[in-house]
Amino acid sequence: PLVQASVDKHQSILMKIRWHKPQSDSVHFGLWMDILDDYSKKLFQDIGPIVNALGDRGTFFPHYMLHNGTRTNCGGAGGSGSGNNQSAPQLCENMCTNNGRYCYPTHRHNGTAVTLEILRRACIWKHHGPTKGDIGAKWWQYVLYFGEKCGDTFTNENCMHEALKHAEIPKNEVENCIIDSGDPTGDDPNTLLDAALRSQIEYGIVTAPRLWASHRALDDPTADALLAAICDMSAPGSEFSVCKQCLKNKDPVACVAKKYGTAKMHSKTFHILLWS
Repeated sequence: PLVQASVDKHQSILMKIRWHKPQSDSVHFGLWMDILDDYSKKLFQDIGPIVNALGDRGTFFPHYMLHNGTRTNCGGAGGSGSGNNQSAPQLCENMCTNNGRYCYPTHRHNGTAVTLEILRRACIWKHHGPTKGDIGAKWWQYVLYFGEKCGDTFTNENCMHEALKHAEIPKNEVENCIIDSGDPTGDDPNTLLDAALRSQIEYGIVTAPRLWASHRALDDPTADALLAAICDMSAPGSEFSVCKQCLKNKDPVACVAKKYGTAKMHSKTFHILLWS
């Protein structure tokens, strides 16, 4: 705001300007996670009941960390995604897609397969993300089943197919999305993976896990901190019911899990099961 004041010589004026935290009847929040990081996985599971508790008044967005291969000369614009680039052979080999544009550096797993799984989840989110009355249940069912049954075995296509079947997601729908967004085996950009890299830059994310709520990154990457931030943003008179029930509890996350936890992430308008 523009403030004008007229004072005489030798007079002083004291002014106070305050910025209030944004308050709303709904909240958008998300998690940047490392697909192989144990703490990211635990935090993701803790967030599930919070997603259920907010219902239609909350929208959750998942993000997975990726490495921009073109910045390390792995491929893309003149590089080599096959690992033949002598400047970074260990980083590029079996760790990238789209001729080295998108990578997941790891010595314990096939980074290319990990990157493909991140793309697969992005496609599932694109087709089965949140809609009115649904939290994106099929995406949650796929990811939770994959984590429970497949673990970190990203090269096991049979297990991946079982996860798709469990979530009732058509296999060809996902495969078509992967190709249409930018064939991972080709030498062209992928729109979904490009969007993932842009979001990291937009929010200044360099490590995972990181949480954000209403376009603000949280310093504390815990479910407790997320719940507190969400409750702090609720408009007076229309507080989220989960805040009234659990925020002052000795263990807020356990309280939310007990009241709103679900093992299968059903639609918000249907069943809610206790987390076991």
